[in-house]
Amino acid sequence: MLISVSKKACRHLPWLNLGGAKLHARWSSSSYLKQASTFHGSCEAFASPNTHAHRDTVERRAHRAPLQIADQDTAGLVGPEDLVIVFGTTTAGDRPELVQATRFWRKGVAAFIATNGNVSETELRVGQINNEVYVTYPDSTDGRTQYPGDTRAALAPLLAHRALRGQYKWLLYGDDDTLWFMNGVLDLAGKMDSSMPYIITDAGYWHNWSKPGFHARFDEDGPLQCLPCNFPAAEWREAEGSAFTPPIACPCTTQLLCDADQRGILSKDCQMPEWFRMIHHIDGGAGALISHGLMEALDADAYEACVTSGDGIASDYLFSYCMWQSGFAPTFPSFNSMPRDIPKEHTLFNPAALLDTHHNPDRAATVANLLAAIERRESCDPPCVGRLMSMVSLHLKAQHTANMQSGIFLLRSISGLYDSFLASNNKTGLTKWPLVRFDKSKEPSSGWDRKDVPVMQKAFRKYDFGLLNEDHPAHLREKG
Repeated sequence: MLISVSKKACRHLPWLNLGGAKLHARWSSSSYLKQASTFHGSCEAFASPNTHAHRDTVERRAHRAPLQIADQDTAGLVGPEDLVIVFGTTTAGDRPELVQATRFWRKGVAAFIATNGNVSETELRVGQINNEVYVTYPDSTDGRTQYPGDTRAALAPLLAHRALRGQYKWLLYGDDDTLWFMNGVLDLAGKMDSSMPYIITDAGYWHNWSKPGFHARFDEDGPLQCLPCNFPAAEWREAEGSAFTPPIACPCTTQLLCDADQRGILSKDCQMPEWFRMIHHIDGGAGALISHGLMEALDADAYEACVTSGDGIASDYLFSYCMWQSGFAPTFPSFNSMPRDIPKEHTLFNPAALLDTHHNPDRAATVANLLAAIERRESCDPPCVGRLMSMVSLHLKAQHTANMQSGIFLLRSISGLYDSFLASNNKTGLTKWPLVRFDKSKEPSSGWDRKDVPVMQKAFRKYDFGLLNEDHPAHLREKG
């Protein structure tokens, strides 16, 4: 894996000392590594003869100059500088134009971009101005996955963690056409502890032979997700005939979910259902918030080996499967964890994604609600405003638009409407958000052995529309 920087920046990268192996940067026009091809204009780290493995030394070197990310010890606050948007992309076709268009709504929030080809010096300079880091990782050519870039996209969080040396609190992991709404992101991130291993999302797919076809959103029959600590469990109502109630846990571990498995969906040795008999995975386009704590706890080598050798339909399946193999599963933060009679648009990630239509978000409904809220029409009542204020992401599905320019126009339009909506509700600009309090005297949920990781005391504050209440009864503060 090579980090693409300008030739000038490459020359000024400092000497490093990793376990006695001295490294320095070398500008390279053509060379080859085991895990990643070097493209014209790449920066390579090389070592003295007594070095560790080449992959390890290269990937542990970080190019930090263009990033503006807060230190991990910024106690009690979470802000834009604590976030890094992470995605895989390709240089093929007009996808680079889509990547550049993210600058309109990112507004300086750092981006880590894993691509398959050369990035010009000019684009690198512009990228540095826009707080971007590019990493090259080759396409897969062995036919294991649906797209050649799936391995790269599934590895993107790990590549980011290595390159950034952990200088972030949250990775916003999605596709290159995922639009993140920063007000909702910061609101959600401010309720969760970034030192706890978390994969936070309420959007995913499930499939099994008894219910043919792919379906948007996770199914209650599948024990592959947890509710966050201190979730108001009294408000959870198991659907008619469902055999699974998600455990309340922090963090969400595979062992906890196996213990909660009442239908025998998982194997006796706690393995995810075998491909293709049953499939559960996050929606990569809707995205997920990945905590610094997760990436620190992850066995990076095992995860990488899983991704680079596993079969699967797409990158989001590879990510979900290999995280499961590593011991971690998603935590659902929001309305999708509520009873079935609450409409599906009550979700934070990719709101209004339609059930039984694979993963096509109802973008028109989001646009209509934003317009109605800006104009203060009755069609967007207070619960509607609350949902817009808290929504986290929207998958644009750019390839389903007439052309890339249409997709970019849609991206800019929705982002502009969102900014106008925030301004109309006295939310101008991104600010620091206070973190909720944590009860450090509690032990983490069973299955997690990091004794000093704090467990959340309050995961949610009370919303105006009354679906979640911070005044939980005492019994809800017990371990999940």
